[in-house]
Amino acid sequence: MRRSEQNKGRVIACGFETGILRILELTDSNIEIAMVMKAHDGPIDFTLYAPNQMTLVTASRNGEIFFFDINGHLELGKYTPICLLNLDTCIKINDIKWNSASNKILVACESGYVYEIERPDPTKLDTNDSYLIKDYPMRTWKMKMMEFQMKKNQKKDEEEEEKKRRARLRGELKNEDNEEEEDWEPEGITKICYNEADDAKNCFIVGTKGQYKGFYYLCNFDSPRPLKAIAIEEQLSFCQLQFNNTGEFLIMALDNGEIRLINMKFPERSLVIK
Repeated sequence: MRRSEQNKGRVIACGFETGILRILELTDSNIEIAMVMKAHDGPIDFTLYAPNQMTLVTASRNGEIFFFDINGHLELGKYTPICLLNLDTCIKINDIKWNSASNKILVACESGYVYEIERPDPTKLDTNDSYLIKDYPMRTWKMKMMEFQMKKNQKKDEEEEEKKRRARLRGELKNEDNEEEEDWEPEGITKICYNEADDAKNCFIVGTKGQYKGFYYLCNFDSPRPLKAIAIEEQLSFCQLQFNNTGEFLIMALDNGEIRLINMKFPERSLVIK
């Protein structure tokens, strides 16, 4: 939890393989368990406090999202369940991020899907029988290849292309220009964050793997494909992706031990810290 006058930066939410959620408080000499609850049936992979310290979200490995109403400023013992959501097409959750306004989250999935979920309003939900809310409204987006990644736009071997041209003239080969381009299968989105330097209502940034690796992508919910791909070394993988508190710099942590600071006005440049 972010530091406040009340919590002193000493409150931690820990999820366990058993689905147990423990709230820990750090004292001068010890770690004390402030609260224990069963949040999920499966392992908890993510616990994330909202920047305004009024909501906690947890995520299990099987695609469940649980929201809790909290108060990190005045009432540290408050962890009131709001609701439980189930992401049906999510194989595994790889990352979760709050927006800076603390009213919605992005969820990155191994299936290649992105979900955007607004913070549920407890006054508008009926949880008398169950905290599970079905058909909760959320925005979705699926990773797709960009124009430059399509086969027709790849650099071609001139000698090989001439052989194909002659074969088509002899009727031995179909005209590839008339064939519909096939999309790559979605790959897992490993890291995600809102693009605070742009329109944070619609724009976000993803790192992915597989055929899409070697770039990080600037995306928009209104566009079915990424808007821009910015190259990084293909062998690198993302460990963290987030903006600093002012929203000016993108912080990128990579598996080679580097941290890169990127001003999104000049995204091709970066300050590298090893």
